Amino acid sequence: EGLPRVTQGLAREWFPRMEAEARDLRTWVGELYFERHRGTYTTQAKNKWENRRCELLLRDAEFLAALHPAGPTAYPADALARAWKLVLLNQFHDILPGSSIGWVYADSQRQYAEVHDAADAVIADATDAFARQIHTDGMAHPALIWNTLSFARSGMVSIPWKGSAKVVARAPKGELYRTQLSEEDGGRRLLIEVADAPAMGYTVYDIRRGRFAEDIGDVAAATPTTLENGLVRVTLDARGGVASLYDKQAERELIAPGAVGNLFQLLDDHPINWDAWDIDPFAEEVTTDLLGEATVTVTENGPLRASVRVARALTPRATLTQYIRLEANSRRLDFETVIDWREAHALLKVAFPVAVHSARATFEIQYGHVERPTHRNTSWDMARFEVPAHKWADLSESDYGVALLNDGKYGYDVRGSVLRLTLLRAPKSPDPEADMGVHTFTYSLLPHRGDVVNSGVPLAGYDLNVPLRVSTLPVREGVLAQAHSYFRLDKHNLLIESVKRAEDGDGLIVRLYEAYRRRGVARLITNGLCARVTRTDLLERDQEELPVRGGAVEFSFRPFEIITLRLR
Repeated sequence: EGLPRVTQGLAREWFPRMEAEARDLRTWVGELYFERHRGTYTTQAKNKWENRRCELLLRDAEFLAALHPAGPTAYPADALARAWKLVLLNQFHDILPGSSIGWVYADSQRQYAEVHDAADAVIADATDAFARQIHTDGMAHPALIWNTLSFARSGMVSIPWKGSAKVVARAPKGELYRTQLSEEDGGRRLLIEVADAPAMGYTVYDIRRGRFAEDIGDVAAATPTTLENGLVRVTLDARGGVASLYDKQAERELIAPGAVGNLFQLLDDHPINWDAWDIDPFAEEVTTDLLGEATVTVTENGPLRASVRVARALTPRATLTQYIRLEANSRRLDFETVIDWREAHALLKVAFPVAVHSARATFEIQYGHVERPTHRNTSWDMARFEVPAHKWADLSESDYGVALLNDGKYGYDVRGSVLRLTLLRAPKSPDPEADMGVHTFTYSLLPHRGDVVNSGVPLAGYDLNVPLRVSTLPVREGVLAQAHSYFRLDKHNLLIESVKRAEDGDGLIVRLYEAYRRRGVARLITNGLCARVTRTDLLERDQEELPVRGGAVEFSFRPFEIITLRLR
């Protein structure tokens, strides 16, 4: 008694009624930043890392299954639907925010393992089917390299190797590329230089006897205090901090004068309310730079990759093992990190003070990016002392900038010229064991020419998170070429997020989005995979027929637009 009468209804009935009754409604432009629960970007870090991995693993599984040589009957729709539903279940409030009890995360780790098993099985079945049909006759040691991203790229892959170190990699068109023998945790591996992985396709390199002259191509080299290639020179201090990052081509120092990058900082993290949920602004008032001694050793010394190993105690209850790596022909500096974390009510950040001046920083969100102030002029600015992002944050001037990439973190802050990534927390409620244990993750510093939308930073975020896939092949006759691209776009500001079978089984779905805040007309080259293309809504309901000419379809796009195409 006394409560309003409530009836159930449909959204399509509710919205017209509300529109008819609406008076003087305000329009809000921009981000609706919630000034609470900032700790949910970081708490239960293993769960967040697994969420990222599983999202991208299923992306690869769908793409490879959709192209399966056996055709549509080989597409494991039920297995993929089950795996996706487990991922989505664990995105529920409070699971993914990290604010559940410990039993929840014991369950989620088992469910993520099930997702991994399902996706790995789908990927293995598809790649094995391709392996049986790719022509490798006459090769010595063929290696199949898949690029599941929608842009061509270069990089490094590695395979287990017991043979001689005196080998080169021969590409399908005959070009020779270098190799490097590496001792990794999993044993002896051969690192292979890949220069031409086609967009959403594969290439086969033949590993054969041969040797490059020492002076051919860019070389990465290391000492305990330096990492260097033809593009950048990195100087490390005795703790593994980045004392200097110098761009040789731009003749520009990227670390702020008198500062050190890769600086670990410990914040006192005692929120007044909601331990797992919140980071309070006064946490920054007690910040300790972690400057303990370290052991730095060279683990790789080129020519393709240089790396050093840093081992140190961050605190009496937290230890660090970190591999700082620089590849040839790359400005990206990778920090492959393992932390054994046993702290209580502490927050760990890593800071990069850079020689870049900008009043605004850019952060990736789902299907786009947002800008936020780097100053704290107003109360609204002050409230954004911790902000969410996906794979990267960037600080750029008009012609040069620095991006901080990650493979599974979501909390950032940028104040002035200091980029910081939040790595770990240690709340004690509702899960007293939250984040306790060993964490493995990678973050990367990427200096670049141009501002964020003219430098390829969104592509670099995908490049770190979705590595090239490699497997060995048998030597046999086959009907498939040694290199092929299934889908590619003629505009680099568009990214294909997924390729999968349509939910109703009628054709393939290609979902892409505009990542750079631009508009125009683009072409999707499908290499003969379709005769008809229909533009659909997100529920895959056909809306508009698009003409297909010469194996390509043309369509218009708007800034940050999500576009879904059905290919038949």
